[in-house]
Amino acid sequence: MLAAARSDRDARIVRDVTDFAGIEAHFADGVKNPGWLEVQWSKPTGAALEAVTERLKALKLTLRNVPTGRPAADGRCVFTGEAAAERVLVARAY
Repeated sequence: MLAAARSDRDARIVRDVTDFAGIEAHFADGVKNPGWLEVQWSKPTGAALEAVTERLKALKLTLRNVPTGRPAADGRCVFTGEAAAERVLVARAY
C-alpha cells in the first residue's frame, strides 16, 4: 500500500515548469485538481522573497516544502531567474 501511495503521489507532481508563466498556466482558473508543481528556486531573501510571496499570493499559491531524494537543483529559479539552490513544491492554498 505504501508503494502504491508513493507512486500515486509522484504521478500528481508536475516537474517540467521552468518559468512563472508556466506556473500561471498550470494553476489557471478552471483547471480542476491541478495538484503540485516541483520547481527550482534560488531561496531569495528580503525584498526579492517578498516579491515572490506576493506573486504566489495573487494566484492563491504557497511554497509547501522541499522534497527529499530529488536531484540537486541544476537550472534557474522560476521566480527570479537566478541560479537555483533547491527544488520546492508549489500548490494551491485553500
